[in-house]
Amino acid sequence: IIKILNKNKFLEYFGKNSLVIYCIHFLFLKLLSIPISIIVYPNNIYNTIIYMLLVFILCIASSACIIKLTTYKPFHYLTGKF
Repeated sequence: IIKILNKNKFLEYFGKNSLVIYCIHFLFLKLLSIPISIIVYPNNIYNTIIYMLLVFILCIASSACIIKLTTYKPFHYLTGKF
């Protein structure tokens, strides 16, 4: 399993930038959950699965945008990269 996971670029990218995800993903979960629940109301199992997938995908995409932002030179100090 470790040989397979070592070659996974997606997990490697988010693993290297896990500090940003740990610090910011709760904010995205809180901000995204209410508007998505208005669009897809989780009242049965199918809507709940769609709701959770949408929140997950948007949270990952939002975290990826913040990761990209912290790679620019003025924001390196936010992640401890000098």
